[in-house]
Amino acid sequence: DNQENVPRWFNEHQENVLRWLNEHQENVLRWLNEHQINHLNVSGPRESNADGIYNKAYDFIFGLLVLLSEKFSLKRNYEYGRCEFCNRYNTSEVWCQTCDTQKLAQ
Repeated sequence: DNQENVPRWFNEHQENVLRWLNEHQENVLRWLNEHQINHLNVSGPRESNADGIYNKAYDFIFGLLVLLSEKFSLKRNYEYGRCEFCNRYNTSEVWCQTCDTQKLAQ
């Protein structure tokens, strides 16, 4: 059964999957919207079985929520320049809502 193989495959490839997801958060948001995903069930290995997975999952979901909130509130503006961390346009002259919010949360 393919569904039984997914957890094993993910455990073997989780670093690459998480890296790709983090690099493509805007694509993930677009996919969620295109497929009208209204609920997101988060599951996977426990922290006790996959060291660091909680923080990685938290950072990814937090980043998605920040991007989602940006779509409905602050707009990025090319006149503000690019963020040195994510290379997206800043949301104000001295603020990148995505990166600076994550820095504050740490």
